[in-house]
Amino acid sequence: MENQARIDDATMELAVLEFDIDALQNRHGLPVNEADLAAKQQRALELYATLYELRNTPNTPQG
Repeated sequence: MENQARIDDATMELAVLEFDIDALQNRHGLPVNEADLAAKQQRALELYATLYELRNTPNTPQG
């Protein structure tokens, strides 16, 4: 169950990051903070790796 909570948290954070990344990439000629974009992309990659790991880790019963 703990894994599911972590998966849910990571999924929610990833959804927000994807929205932010998409907004930054579609500025239609307006200036983009490249450092901010790169940081958000790096965090998204980290979350994808975390989600992959969590989804492939068997749930072990506590207790």
